[in-house]
Amino acid sequence: MALLPPIGPVSRRRSGAAVRLGFALAFLSAIVVASLLPQPWKGLTALPGLLHDGAHILAFALALRLLCRSRPNRVELTLAAAGLLVFGATLEWLQTAQFGSRLEYRDILDDAIGIAAAAVSFKFTDTD
Repeated sequence: MALLPPIGPVSRRRSGAAVRLGFALAFLSAIVVASLLPQPWKGLTALPGLLHDGAHILAFALALRLLCRSRPNRVELTLAAAGLLVFGATLEWLQTAQFGSRLEYRDILDDAIGIAAAAVSFKFTDTD
C-alpha cells in the first residue's frame, strides 16, 4: 500500500483538472452572486442592450471552456453543456422569484448561444 501520491504525468494531470474545476466553480459562483445581487447593487452592475446579451454569451462560453478539459469527449461536452443551460435557466427563474420580474427568455437564449459557441470552438481548437 503506497502512502505517497503518485508522482509524474498522471498526478500533474489530476492536479491540473482540480485547479481547472476550482476555477470553474469560482466562476460559476461569481455568476450566481452577480445574478442575485440585491436591488441597490443590481442597478449599478446592469448592462444595457447588446452589452447585456454579450455578457451572457461570453460568461457561458467561458464557463463551458472552464468546465471541460481541452479535448472533451462527446458525452462530457453534452453533459456539461446541458448542465450549464439548466444552471442558466435556474438562475433566470430565481431572479423572477427574488425580484418579481418576468422570466427573460432572451437571457436563456444568450446563454445557449454562448454554450454552443464554446462547444463548437472545441472542434476548431483541437490540436490533432
